[in-house]
Amino acid sequence: MYEGMSNKQTWQISMFIANDPDIYERTQKEAKKAVRSNKYYINAVSDLADFIRAIFEEGRPHLEGIYGDLLTWTLEDTDWKQIAEEIIDLIMQDKDFDPQKG
Repeated sequence: MYEGMSNKQTWQISMFIANDPDIYERTQKEAKKAVRSNKYYINAVSDLADFIRAIFEEGRPHLEGIYGDLLTWTLEDTDWKQIAEEIIDLIMQDKDFDPQKG
């Protein structure tokens, strides 16, 4: 455990999302979409986790050697579903969010 997350890699990416306005806005929008389009919580989490992982995989630079290995290990060790759960849980606590409205 690290700062309430499953590991440091997950915590770092979660903090990056929270502090990058563009990625934060994109994940919030996608989280609301996932909640509204899925009957079950676990499906919404899975959809959002896939979306977040894709953001980081698509933006990943090609690195050789140890630096490439370190980046690969970080992305592989990240608990994408835990990050998605955290985001969806916060959205569901927002009194202004209506999961029925699109």
